[in-house]
Amino acid sequence: MSTILEVTPKEDRSSRTAAYREVQGIIAEFTGSKLHAHEAEIIAYAAEDLLLASNREDPTALAAESAFETLMGTLEVERWTVGSVEQPTASTRLRRALAACAPSA
Repeated sequence: MSTILEVTPKEDRSSRTAAYREVQGIIAEFTGSKLHAHEAEIIAYAAEDLLLASNREDPTALAAESAFETLMGTLEVERWTVGSVEQPTASTRLRRALAACAPSA
């Protein structure tokens, strides 16, 4: 039995990898101050699952995105502020970077 693998354009993979590195940088920057270790782990796994997903409907990617959104909702209510386009906060930066880890289609 053979399977057909979806080919991800090189530019898309490159930009997703850069976004993944950005997420890792944000995690490193805020772990210990704005992020607890278990929260950092949830974010790291979500970024990795989105990076490795072949499409937006991948069940693992959907579950990772859901876990991330749940965590961010809690963080934004309890400890983080939500920024604007002009002045992005850690929350805004992290949301943008994580979204960019996902496949475009």
